[in-house]
Amino acid sequence: MAQSSKYTEDDFSKAVNAINIALEAQDTPTDLALMALGEAVILQVKKAYDKPSQEKVIEQFTLALKSALK
Repeated sequence: MAQSSKYTEDDFSKAVNAINIALEAQDTPTDLALMALGEAVILQVKKAYDKPSQEKVIEQFTLALKSALK
């Protein structure tokens, strides 16, 4: 999780755990899980941001994912 957030560590952990429980309950293969998570991200971005902001949000999200792997 990012160091500075409006959400608590507990809020973040609960959300991540709920997602993982759902994926594990369906015995979801990794490639399918990644496809589903990607679609969920796109749906959330489209729901929360206007069209002109969506690409910027996805770019920032992509950079955050890459950074998390380092």
